[in-house]
Amino acid sequence: MNVLEIDPSDLVAPSIQLENTATSHKWLQYSAEAIGVYNAYDCLATALAYRGLQPLLDRAGNRAYYNRWFSRVVPAALNIQRRGFGHLDRGRLAAYKEKLNKDLEELDGGLLARAVHLGSLVEAAEEWRRNDAALDLEVARAKNAAKKNPFPESEVVGTRGKRREIGFRARVKEAEEARRTFLNSRGETGQLAKWLFDTIGFKAAPKTDKRPARSTAQSALMHIYTHLRKLDEPNKWILEDLFHRSRLSTIRSRYLNFETGPDNRVYPRIRLYTAETLRWAYSDPPLHQWPDEIRHLIVARPGYVFVRGDYSQCEARIMAYLAGEKKDIEAFSDKTRDVHAETAQDIFGISPTHWAAMDPTLRKKHRDYAKKKRFEIGYGASEKGAGVQQLFCPCPRCADKVPQFLQLTPAQNKLVMQRWSSTRATTMRWRDQLFESVIANGRRFQSRWGFTRQFCAPARESRNSIWNCPMQSGASEIANEAITLLDQMGAPVVQQMHDDIKLEVLEREAPLWEQQLREVMERPIAELNGVRFPVDIHTGHDWGELR
Repeated sequence: MNVLEIDPSDLVAPSIQLENTATSHKWLQYSAEAIGVYNAYDCLATALAYRGLQPLLDRAGNRAYYNRWFSRVVPAALNIQRRGFGHLDRGRLAAYKEKLNKDLEELDGGLLARAVHLGSLVEAAEEWRRNDAALDLEVARAKNAAKKNPFPESEVVGTRGKRREIGFRARVKEAEEARRTFLNSRGETGQLAKWLFDTIGFKAAPKTDKRPARSTAQSALMHIYTHLRKLDEPNKWILEDLFHRSRLSTIRSRYLNFETGPDNRVYPRIRLYTAETLRWAYSDPPLHQWPDEIRHLIVARPGYVFVRGDYSQCEARIMAYLAGEKKDIEAFSDKTRDVHAETAQDIFGISPTHWAAMDPTLRKKHRDYAKKKRFEIGYGASEKGAGVQQLFCPCPRCADKVPQFLQLTPAQNKLVMQRWSSTRATTMRWRDQLFESVIANGRRFQSRWGFTRQFCAPARESRNSIWNCPMQSGASEIANEAITLLDQMGAPVVQQMHDDIKLEVLEREAPLWEQQLREVMERPIAELNGVRFPVDIHTGHDWGELR
């Protein structure tokens, strides 16, 4: 019988025993038998949905595209999934966790020491910590004396030592609970909000539909940070420490706890279908969100190295060629030129002479700002996903880890927009024409790569998605084509992420694979009139070296 002909009522599920069942499943706390039944129904539902999907694909004109996509891209992705991506260096992981916990403890101590209403408790906790070694020594001596001397007075000494030890532990626990409650409190009536706005005197971010008054969320703190008054300057470090604490806490809770295979190899699940533009993502662990500072934890197997090919500014190049923006195309065509640096000079009105003489740190901030604006203004997108955005930190300690954007006034931002529109007028006209044509065509977008996308939301809500679609889906198609060609060659691809492809090869064969990877990735792109996108090649023994 064809699976599509099965009636769900013909299936009878066996009884499911949930009690006294051991399972390592993270969220379905069922037995292996019960999970098997769940998976069977899931497969059936998928098969039934697939039957209804075919007419939809035909009506959209996407049947040929998806057949090609499933026959080429999916097998390549499965091969990558089977290989896994490097090994977890547990020694490095332990060392990093130790440093991370120490940094968090120092941050918490500094913030709590500044909190007036918790000052006495913090001072007491620090005093207990200083006496920790002395108390332990006293308790040990008392216990030893009690063993050697059975007289009552030695028992009293031992009991007293135990009581002091218990009291010390209780006080430390109380201090830790106060720290957790205070720094993690949320809402306009929480301790953190009262301290920031009532005691310190920061001006709360304006209330919005998605943000309540006196909010301490990341977006609210960023508004406060970018709108600091002169009287707030002495306390600027408090906001920076809160951002840094959030960044480190996110890394510790989200990215450092995951399972590996029996061979200690990392086997993330590839998620091919979660992004609207068919961009690849990962889970368990979510490698596409990992910050650079922890990538050194994944290493190649002994005798092997990673080889990475990275498309340089892929989405920005696609936009330039689709829009026909000569200014950007000329910059991209010359390897000695930096399109983001030139954009920064344009939108800030900086001459090349002044740009060259500018302090490198300030120059980098201008360049990063221009790059960010290219993504936001050019096609209504963010350069990074939501998970990565949570790792943003404006503190000086993260200056070399995340982009440090300039703080501009509303008037300065308006001027930046005007200069962008005038220096990239061709791109702005193309963007507007793209939106109008998609809306006029019943909110349907026809890609140069052969698929049609239907935007179901109202026009106003679809604007950013329509602007974003050609660049993101185009970049995905370019990477997918390279992946399938490499897979057909038998290349040991172990990861495709954002705009790069990684191989894990024998160290002595690395030069050969570097050449082959470049040849495949820099092939002419027929959909963009045969233009070639340059690729940067990097080799390293761990993921962190591939920068």
